[in-house]
Amino acid sequence: MKAEVRMAEGQAPVVEIGSEGLEAFYGRVGEAYVIDLQWPAAYAIYNQMRRRDPTLRSMLNAVRLLARQAEWKAEAATDQPGDRQAAEFLQSCLSDMSHTVGDFLDDVLTMMPFGWASFEICYKRRQGARGRHESVASDGLIGWRKLAYRRQSSFDKWRFDGTGGFAGWVQRAAPDYREVELPVDKLVHFVAERDGVNPEGISIFESAYEPYHYVTNLQILGGIGWQRAFVGLPVFEFEQRPQEGDLGAVQEVGQGLVVDERQYVSVPPGVTFRLESTQNSGADSLLNTIKYYRSLMLMIILADFIALGATERGSWALGSDKSVLFLMAINGYLDRIAENWTRYGVRRLFDANPGAFPGMTAIPRIAHSPVYKPNLAGLGSFIQQVAQYIQIGDEDRIWIRQQAGMPEVLGKPGPESEPSPELSELAEFDGQAAVRGKVEAALVKELATALGQSQERVLEAVRVGLDPADAAFWSRERELLRPRLLAHWLQHADELLRAVILETEGALGAGADWALVNQRSADWAREFVGEEITQILDTTRAGVRSAVANWVEAGLELPELTKSLTPTFGKPRAELIASTEVTRAFSEANNLTWQAVGLPAMAYRSPAHPRCRCWQRPEILPDKTWVIVWQTAVDERVCQVPIETTWGIVAGCGDLHGRIVSEGPYLGERFADVKARLK
Repeated sequence: MKAEVRMAEGQAPVVEIGSEGLEAFYGRVGEAYVIDLQWPAAYAIYNQMRRRDPTLRSMLNAVRLLARQAEWKAEAATDQPGDRQAAEFLQSCLSDMSHTVGDFLDDVLTMMPFGWASFEICYKRRQGARGRHESVASDGLIGWRKLAYRRQSSFDKWRFDGTGGFAGWVQRAAPDYREVELPVDKLVHFVAERDGVNPEGISIFESAYEPYHYVTNLQILGGIGWQRAFVGLPVFEFEQRPQEGDLGAVQEVGQGLVVDERQYVSVPPGVTFRLESTQNSGADSLLNTIKYYRSLMLMIILADFIALGATERGSWALGSDKSVLFLMAINGYLDRIAENWTRYGVRRLFDANPGAFPGMTAIPRIAHSPVYKPNLAGLGSFIQQVAQYIQIGDEDRIWIRQQAGMPEVLGKPGPESEPSPELSELAEFDGQAAVRGKVEAALVKELATALGQSQERVLEAVRVGLDPADAAFWSRERELLRPRLLAHWLQHADELLRAVILETEGALGAGADWALVNQRSADWAREFVGEEITQILDTTRAGVRSAVANWVEAGLELPELTKSLTPTFGKPRAELIASTEVTRAFSEANNLTWQAVGLPAMAYRSPAHPRCRCWQRPEILPDKTWVIVWQTAVDERVCQVPIETTWGIVAGCGDLHGRIVSEGPYLGERFADVKARLK
């Protein structure tokens, strides 16, 4: 019969005409390729497979244990206060259930052998310890009491709506087996592999059923063969025509012949008995066949790397590649769990709390951290290469310890030190501040553009299968970056040097051959750009190598690689480089200018570390000797990390403040101490 849909002009057709076409009759789905795997009969088979077969059991345990390494959290839709508040509420609900998120995940993963897993959403009013159901919160909102697992063994039949969509299922659970309706609005339903609207999904064991069947029967055949080989073939000879009943007695003895501590044979008179030795010549072939079918079962979910460790052949590289595929599959399952949980569990939770979050623009989502194997060797190499360029803070140390699986350090990492009494005075940059800001802003813009383009070239190299750690690749990057940075520094060198010269002339009233200073400045800029590019590219190359290695091992998608490359190519790194290098440039300009007017050269100058905000300025001692003194922006961000200088180790920039850093007899001493001594 032809369906005809009429609609008013300008309106969309909202009537659903067709149906899914799922083979479902009286609440039972008939899509399985063998009748044994149709529900509810399929439960007994899948349950036997997951409990009986050691290969499948080890596979499920590997999935479960690796999946439990993921950390689950609530992520706000935006950074708006209302969305952050909603995410905090959801996060509190995750830790306020009668079971842990890990236990819930274990139950969800039963969808892998059975094809599906269903959970009833049970709510509670959050009224603290005085409520009917205890809660860690007392805000009066509706939270999750538990996401109650409804065992697949209690399944009776499915419910579908008028268009064939999933509407719930009927449960008949022990011990009374009464019929209970579980509507879809009360459920969070997961499937291992989507099969349209089929609520049964597709079990990962469905394709493994055939090899499992062969393995089970071949093992029985192998046991019979081994028993015959050990016991021998019983042979009975009748010396004369057997009496009535003798033949049956002999057959019973032969069939019951086994090897145990009470083994003996009793035969009727006139019957001789012997054991003929047999050879189980096909045992090796049989065992290889069983191994073959077991490997087939594992390969179904990319888990044959488990079998690799049980054979004499194979390489570490092969196992490593296949373990990446296995981790990729696990992350794929976790992604689907998070999406389903958010779509049906989280949305209904917030529907139960209407108006509770007026500033919320969209509901938060459940997210998980990726499951991966940390490349500690690569991480250690990366840290060694960037340690002199990036300051490792307390949060970085905590993260590194987490990656290595090391215990958490209680209390504040690192020794606490009291600031020097001389740090009460805050020095200023005076006339150089405005020029510094202009030069730094221009460099940030130039670097952000260059790094962004470099990131695109790295990602393109990954897409086409090239090695982004290749030396030729980074040689090309050097050629692309050098003219941009050289043009920047040559453009701003005169401006930068002019600011330093004007301040020097104003402060000291001294003149010099400024043309020579300008030439030296240009020469320094060309040399400096080469060193700067080397530092930038070495750090970038190390960051790319580490990020790509972790990305490959974790088996993540390309957007995840882009996200992990952000610290290497993003604007914050451009700002870090610009802040550090402009400080270095000003320090060099000051050094050239001051030497031109007869002041001593600096033996140690800023930057002392990345993002160093320190500078130096000339001071005169009572004996009319000029020295260069270190100045520090003294505030809560002042560096207190040990620094190696030309005269020894100091306790950070705070300890450097007020010290003489020019060449001469007073190097490393505090200016105030020398001044007092010479009075």
